[in-house]
Amino acid sequence: MNTLLPAGLRESDTGKRRFRRFKVAVPALAWPESAGLQPEKAQEHPAIAKSVFIENLSLTGLLIVSTTTFYQGTRLVVKFSLGDRHFALQVDIRRITETEVAGEQYFGYGAQFVRCQTIAEALPSIAAYLDMLSKAGATAKQQKDKAR
Repeated sequence: MNTLLPAGLRESDTGKRRFRRFKVAVPALAWPESAGLQPEKAQEHPAIAKSVFIENLSLTGLLIVSTTTFYQGTRLVVKFSLGDRHFALQVDIRRITETEVAGEQYFGYGAQFVRCQTIAEALPSIAAYLDMLSKAGATAKQQKDKAR
């Protein structure tokens, strides 16, 4: 999928990652695509659509953190907002990590966006949001360097 990148966003120069990941803290809902739940009805079904947090985001996927158990290979629908844009995107869980915080077990789900028309339409908005984060990070770094 060819995507024109805004200034400041570049492909990762690390061999494994294609695009830079950005730390975020975005609340979201996630549910297995197989549930057949329509995104606009997700909040009405808390037994199916689980509250999660998106902890990092790139142009190819995201990291979801949750106490809910999902399985590797599961296709999820993840519903979230970035600024004034709303998304309901399909992702495939590729990697799972576990950690315990204050006695509660959390899972980190590395998920890759499913290539489809929906993600193709969403990528320019996601890229613009990541570009804004990149510029904010560069400004913070410049201010820190000046303070030295």
